[in-house]
Amino acid sequence: MRKTSIIASLNLAFLLLLTACSSETTNNNNPPTTEETVAVEIMTVKNDAGQVVEEYQMDKVRKLKHGYEKSFYTSGKLMLERNYKLGQAEGKELSYYESGQLKSEIINQNNRRNGAFKHYYENGKLEQEGVYKDDGIEGILKVYYNTGALKETVTYKDGKENGEFIEYNENNSLKAKGNYLTNDEGKEVENGLLELYDETGKLSSKMDCDMGVCYTVWTAEKGNITPKKLPKPN
Repeated sequence: MRKTSIIASLNLAFLLLLTACSSETTNNNNPPTTEETVAVEIMTVKNDAGQVVEEYQMDKVRKLKHGYEKSFYTSGKLMLERNYKLGQAEGKELSYYESGQLKSEIINQNNRRNGAFKHYYENGKLEQEGVYKDDGIEGILKVYYNTGALKETVTYKDGKENGEFIEYNENNSLKAKGNYLTNDEGKEVENGLLELYDETGKLSSKMDCDMGVCYTVWTAEKGNITPKKLPKPN
């Protein structure tokens, strides 16, 4: 079955933006963002063209990010905003499409992603929603079509697909139902009973899967059949 594609973090793209950049400092008169008295200054990072691609507050003494951080597209549009507390990402993190449409919202705690998150299509429809625990997805991840219809639900444990998954056609009928487990190579594969449905939601076949190797054991046309081995997934 098609594996869920989790939207990549902006962290990698953000790090690439920082290559070949220069920085400058200006004074900041904003009050500290924590109960502790901290003297902060605003730092800006520019690319080779002189465009500001990042702006953040920094503790003057400890030289740690403390307060807001913002990154920008080369057009000047806001790409990402989050907050820091003495070098640790803390609180809500928001990312945006260059059009200005909200792209994702994530909660940081102790410099790790913890809590509910949502990702959006550029048309504003919800694309994915779930919960992070120490940077890994935990529990049920819901994925949607760009029309808003539910596309699939996948069970995660310790940041990996482990447990039941259910896929839906865009008309809300069932498409597939089964379970994922992680093999010795760290790959999530089908394991146990896998049910496949046609576009109307009618059960069309059943398969018995053993760590990614699946055998057809029933079809709507023939009923129970002698298992036929499918190619082992790459």
